[in-house]
Amino acid sequence: GKAHVPLTAGRPHGGVKDVVLAAAKYGMGLQGLSPAECVETLWIYCAERIQATFRGEKPRKREGGALRMWLRREMDWKRRCFKAWWNAAVNTMSLRYRCSGPFRSWYRYTQEMKKLHYLFAKCFWPIYVWRKATRESILEKQKADLLRRLYWCYVNLHVFRGWKKW
Repeated sequence: GKAHVPLTAGRPHGGVKDVVLAAAKYGMGLQGLSPAECVETLWIYCAERIQATFRGEKPRKREGGALRMWLRREMDWKRRCFKAWWNAAVNTMSLRYRCSGPFRSWYRYTQEMKKLHYLFAKCFWPIYVWRKATRESILEKQKADLLRRLYWCYVNLHVFRGWKKW
């Protein structure tokens, strides 16, 4: 047979397709075509349609598989990213929830203590100065005591090192 048959061109009553359609619908004749020619033309037409339908089926399957694999990997990656983001967000929220109360209370406490210190320093200035002076003298006595003990330790170590040489 022929490789390609024009189905709608070159015939006075349309093409082979129209002739066969009219013969099947209305019982008209084959309009001058032989039955073998009509059957062969239909076979060629069906073969062309089947080939056109399945042309590229294997590459489409291969590309479809690759596309599905890529989409699956992309979705897995997105799922992992969103899961990590979710865990970080939940941890941040729980940390804020657990720590915000103590921080607020600590902030209020420090503000109140600052106000009290300021009030005490301004209203009870002589007591404030006396307390500072007393604290300084206590610290000076403690420093002097520490230095005295350090000096005697140093002297003892010096003596022991001297005895060690003999």
